Formats: sequence, C-alpha cells, structure tokens
Amino acid sequence: MSNQTQAVLFIGSFGLSLALLVFGSRFVVQTFNIFPPDPHDPHSFKNTLHRAWGASSQQTDDNFFTKMTQKPIMDTIEEMKDLAAPIGFAVLLGLSAVVAYYVFGKSKRKPVLDPAEWKEFPLVKKTAVSHNTAIYRFGLPSPDDILGLPIGQHISVQAEINGKTITRSYTPTSSDDDRGHFDLMVKTYEKGNISRYLSGVSVGQKVRIKGPKGQFHYRPGLSRHLGMIAGGTGITPMLQIIRAVLKDHDDKTQVSLIYANVTFDDILLKEELDHLAEAHPDRFSVYYVLNEQPADGWDGGVGFVTKDMIKHHMPAPKEDIKVLLCGPPPMMTAMKTFIADLDNIDPNVFLIGARNKAELEAKNGSVPGYHVRARQKVLERVTPIAPPEFKDFYNKKLKKNTEIVNVYTEGASDDITVPYFKHSQENWDAVANFVITVLPPYLPEQGFIGGDIPGEADFHIGGYLARIASVIGGENKKGGAKVFEAFGPVPVSLSQYWDTWADRKSWNVVYKDGLH
Repeated sequence: MSNQTQAVLFIGSFGLSLALLVFGSRFVVQTFNIFPPDPHDPHSFKNTLHRAWGASSQQTDDNFFTKMTQKPIMDTIEEMKDLAAPIGFAVLLGLSAVVAYYVFGKSKRKPVLDPAEWKEFPLVKKTAVSHNTAIYRFGLPSPDDILGLPIGQHISVQAEINGKTITRSYTPTSSDDDRGHFDLMVKTYEKGNISRYLSGVSVGQKVRIKGPKGQFHYRPGLSRHLGMIAGGTGITPMLQIIRAVLKDHDDKTQVSLIYANVTFDDILLKEELDHLAEAHPDRFSVYYVLNEQPADGWDGGVGFVTKDMIKHHMPAPKEDIKVLLCGPPPMMTAMKTFIADLDNIDPNVFLIGARNKAELEAKNGSVPGYHVRARQKVLERVTPIAPPEFKDFYNKKLKKNTEIVNVYTEGASDDITVPYFKHSQENWDAVANFVITVLPPYLPEQGFIGGDIPGEADFHIGGYLARIASVIGGENKKGGAKVFEAFGPVPVSLSQYWDTWADRKSWNVVYKDGLH
C-alpha cells in the first residue's frame, strides 16, 4: 500500500470518526435526556452542557438536518454554536489518538534484531548494481518495523554450505529511517562463501540474520573530522555513517573519503556519493582511486592508495580525528605498509617503547634493549655502503634508531627521555584502540578472514597480534587473547579469532618456544 493511499484512508477514517463522535454523542444525550436544563440559573455549567448536547423533546423528534434547512440562517448559526463543545471534544480526542499512534505506536516500534537470536528474513527484491554486485532487500515482519541497527555497527549472515555452518558480517546500506525492510549490498567473489550463497537466493527465500554487532557506534560529536579509506564493497559501512552525518543539520562533523576500486565500472553508488559531495561541499569530500586508469579523462588517483594520497585527502592526525578503514583483504594488505609508515600501530615501535623510567629500565636489560643496540650496529655498517637508490632510506633508519639508542643510554637526560615517554604512550593508546576497537569488526565469528584456511591478510593480522601479545606477557594457548585486557574489554570476535589460530598446527610450530 502506497503512502498516498494510506494518507487518504487515514483522513477518511478520521473524518468519519469525527462525525460519529459529534452526532452519535448528541443523539445519545438527547434520547436519554442526560443533561436536563437548570431552570434556576440559566448561566450555570449544567445549562452549558444542556445547550451543547441536550435538546427538547421536540428536537429529539425532528430530523436534525431538516430542522437546520428550515431555520433562518442566523438562527442556524446560533444553534450551530451549541455544537462547539462536542466538536472540540471530538477533535481533541481524534488528535490525541493520532499523536499516540505516532509517538507510541509507529515511532517506538521494538527493533527486530536480537543479538542473541538468529532470525530469518525473506528476500523481497534483488537489484543489480554492477556485473558482480547487487543490493539485496529483505522484508521485516511488519511494514512499520525497524531493523534496530546502531550507526556504525553490522549484522551477521549465516548459511549451511557444503555441510558446514558459515557466517560472515555485512553492513546494511539502509538505516532505521527505512521501515519494513533492510538492504545489503554484496559483491560476489569467485571463492566467496556467503556472497555466492546470496547470489543464488531467490525472491521469497529466507536468510538467517543476527545482530547488531561491532564495537564502533557513531554519534554526533564523536569526532571533529572523520577520515575514511574504503575499497570495493567496503563503502557500505562508510556510506551508512556518511548518510547519518549529512542528514543531521546539527551534526557539524566533516567527512573525507578515499574510495579505491579496480576499474571505473567497479565504483559502487558513485552517483549518490557525487550528489552528497555537491550538496555538502563544506562537510563531505570524496577522492576516487582506480588501479586501471580509464581511457577518457580521469582526475582521480591511479594505482594503490599511497602515503601522499592519505596526506592530501585525509585529516591530519589529532586527538579529535578518527580514520576508518574497510576493504577486501588484498587492500588491507596493501594498506599495511602505509599504516606502519604512520608510526602509530607498528608492533616494533610498540616493542621498544617505554612510557616511564621503570619500563625503560626493564626493557633496557632485556630483548628491546638488545634489539635497539644490535640494530644500530647493523645500520652503522650497512648505511655507508648502501646503493644510491637506498641511501636515503637507510639514512632515515639510522637517524631514527640513533635517537632511540640515546634514550636507552644509561643516564639519559629528561629532555631526551620525557618526549620519548610521551610518544610511547601515544603509541600504546593507538595499538590499544586498533586491537580492541578497529580490528574486531572485520574479524569473522568463526574461521579466518580468508575462509576455512588463513589467507594473506590472516597471516599479517595473526603475526601482528602475536607480536603485541608477546610484549605484554601473552602466551601461546587457547584463551590467550585475555592478555589484551590490558587495553580494555576483549571483544568476542577477537577471542574466537585468537583461538582459531591457537588450534592450528602451523601456528604452534612457529610459536612452539613462545610468542615473539
């Protein structure tokens, strides 16, 4: 039923109810003489009620509409004044019902999602976006139902595939402003499990869904400026947040997006992104990057997302700035180099960092101290004989490590150690935020990012977590993710991901003598 049809029916129902209330109540009062006149005081409240609803026996016997047509116009107007009270009462009652419906009925619908229960929703529509990507619309039980997904969070999709239960996470492109349905934009990968499963689902078939899940929850004022780097369908969680920011006129957050794809035809929802950028030039910008440059003119980036692109199109790092990253495993792997260059979550920096004198003394006499001094000897030997094309690279490495050696030198002054302590604390906070908040939403509820066996991205992430855990006293065992409580509450997805690695034979071969 369309909104226009619903409006017509509502207005008609309201008018009919109003008429029944006015004339029905008057008929009942007249018939049973509920408000008889007060002969002692013509101005009493009782007589007011009588004039509004009461009537003489002659009025009861005569047809109301015939009587109105036979009276002079001024008498009719005077008598119509007596209807003011019942009409006002009926209008007030009707408006109260409307307000109650919208406040307590329609707008306060209970969310359909339940984080503890899998629910099934039917596919009602499938819209192709590109040759391998589609928007899947799923229906909710009632046309007025809302999914109940906080901005920045996502849902799980589960299916039985080849005798195994497979689960993957997706972020709807719709929001709770969209009633009666929710939309998932999914790219079908040749070796994908759930993506290939969804591509084969027919309209009417039901799919298992659970949520919400995720540690990130956007709210106005969370950050002065949001930076976003997305690849492929990684645009979906970004678009969810972008829409929420820009529709709220009181939200002053700025958003800058770098969106990477292979070809021009792979760019998803470009028309909407361009429209939002044009409509909100002071609040939202988008920079497209393609692996393959189009034949026609192209003013976006070409190749992989580079450090210079990040520098020019992302907000500069500050306390009130956040940068969000989402993309397929190959892109996450490609971004690893630039994340390390930013020197904020590099596990090696974390290894040798010291936040105070006590930590510095402890590390100076153990592995970090040995590492710093051994590295200095190698750099001092290699840098002078490095090939010309690598000379600048080694000079920078030597300069940086010399600064750290000076910190680790016995009796180093406060003007050397205090800035280092501050930098180490910032690095600790960045690593903690990455491990507890940024990483978990991208981890599967079971298995690896690459599926049943680890992919390239899994090896990077697994090694990273092992290095961080080793620095803060972690052990190679199931339940070992508990060590990350040093950073904050450990998400379930992180614990399950760690245990998946701990069960793997190759992992235990590499770390048989302990994490490193």
